[in-house]
Amino acid sequence: MLQELIEKTNTVEFYSHWDLKPMSIDGNIEDFTSNELSLKLGLSTQYPEKKEEVWLIKASQVSNFRNLFQPIYLPFSKLVLLDEHPLLWSYQYDNLLCELKWKGDRSKFDEFIGKLHWLYEKHTGGFIKWNRDFHGIQQLREKEEPVTISVNSKTLDFLEGLLDEYGLEVVSSSKETGQKSSSRPKKILLFGNEDVAPNDYDLLQPYLIGESFEASKIL
Repeated sequence: MLQELIEKTNTVEFYSHWDLKPMSIDGNIEDFTSNELSLKLGLSTQYPEKKEEVWLIKASQVSNFRNLFQPIYLPFSKLVLLDEHPLLWSYQYDNLLCELKWKGDRSKFDEFIGKLHWLYEKHTGGFIKWNRDFHGIQQLREKEEPVTISVNSKTLDFLEGLLDEYGLEVVSSSKETGQKSSSRPKKILLFGNEDVAPNDYDLLQPYLIGESFEASKIL
């Protein structure tokens, strides 16, 4: 019934006349590899008459969530379930440990950082921040020694041209063990609204990342 709930929240009538809010959030951890999160949602309207519905969403193997604790989800009341999103890259592609060495003009370091920020905004919508991956890169401003960064291979794809432009060389790289080891793909249940922002642009939309999702109407 999850698809029924998704379709309901994406209608013009729902966005115009209904409220969507959390009623309770419960979690269950069986062991280090198994968990479940239950999110009870209240749907209500006063037009053309008073109506209330209660839905329960259950997600298994939850790895991340954000902003589910809200008095009301407006304007992000349109549910969408995605299997392609920047927040899923760490589960779909390898993370790489890279040694990065600056061989270009160091006077252009600040210019490089500005373009780096812009590329992350363009390709990840701000869901991934450049300084998460390039932690410690400020050392390259003054030092000759390479710095080690941890960057997703998907992210590195759109950075290669910029690194070449400013003379930054990846002198070595290796796969980093991590979240991609999960055998089942992750999905993201996003509380979005593309009239406000695309689903791949970060405006602090609530979301839930897990392996499987189901929903049931309980009122």
